Amino acid sequence: SGTDYQLSNVILDVYSQEILYAAQPNLRFESVALKQTDLSVLPGNTIKFLKFSALTGASELAETATIEAQQLSTSLISITVVEQGKAVKFSEFLLRSSLVNLLDKAATLLGRHYQKTRDDMLRDKLYTLTSIVYSQAGGVATTRAGLTSASTMNVDSVRDAGETLATAKAPKFGDAYVCFVHPHQARDLRADPAWINVQNYATPENMLSGEI
Repeated sequence: SGTDYQLSNVILDVYSQEILYAAQPNLRFESVALKQTDLSVLPGNTIKFLKFSALTGASELAETATIEAQQLSTSLISITVVEQGKAVKFSEFLLRSSLVNLLDKAATLLGRHYQKTRDDMLRDKLYTLTSIVYSQAGGVATTRAGLTSASTMNVDSVRDAGETLATAKAPKFGDAYVCFVHPHQARDLRADPAWINVQNYATPENMLSGEI
């Protein structure tokens, strides 16, 4: 049942390995994500994380005064467990007559799809957070819709993002925050006269792979 698709282009007289996977995704977000595995929870159930609220108020002491105790406050963060799956199919005739190992290629494609799906989930979750900084170049933008072609990334954008992360006490990757940029944004950063290239650092040997 269903629709059949003929993969006639895998049975060829001449085959070039060089054109395979020419446009594969660059996976970035998972490399700086904190992963925790809980195999005791079934799909449809939830995993709960306990979060303690910060203490507030003054802590100044007076002579012979009793220290005022503050109640601890907690909250629960719930994540619903969802299963993910993907499958491919082809005929036995195609498997036997193809000039490539289809099982091997299918396994590679499934693995890449798995990686890209996980990376997209992390990226999309970041887009829903409230701590988003928009470019101030070319006019102040407070929403994504307010961005224009003049809203380029510059040193001030990096400073604003660093300020937002530090205020929110975001954990660092090693001793620094990490920002992934498109080649267009990388070009704008290099064009900013206030930008310092990594080669001009006092300790360039400590740079990250791919750092600009």
